[in-house]
Amino acid sequence: MDISGSSKPRPSIHIVNALAGSGKTYQAITYALKKAEQGEKICILQPTVELIDQSYTDATARCSNGTIITRIHNGVVGYGSVSSAIVEYLKNCASCGEILFITHVAFMTLPYFDRKNE
Repeated sequence: MDISGSSKPRPSIHIVNALAGSGKTYQAITYALKKAEQGEKICILQPTVELIDQSYTDATARCSNGTIITRIHNGVVGYGSVSSAIVEYLKNCASCGEILFITHVAFMTLPYFDRKNE
């Protein structure tokens, strides 16, 4: 139990810092697929839209259980705010495990992340 008195597990942030080509993205996707299969919601933050598109393609190709995998960035939102699209997605996301890919910049613009009812 945390100091807020809630017995609900609090979201955690994991930062991976390693050399290029060391397998960070592959391992992050492997971890995310495993956790999503267990019913957890995973958000992967990446620095570029190009990396998100590549990771999304890799994750969907490797997913064999129907896990929901979503990417939100300016290339898929079309008109409107990426932040608004992410907020709307978080308000209405499925009750099962899923993976969401967004950029670091988009994450930093969100008004909340783990308190969608506030």
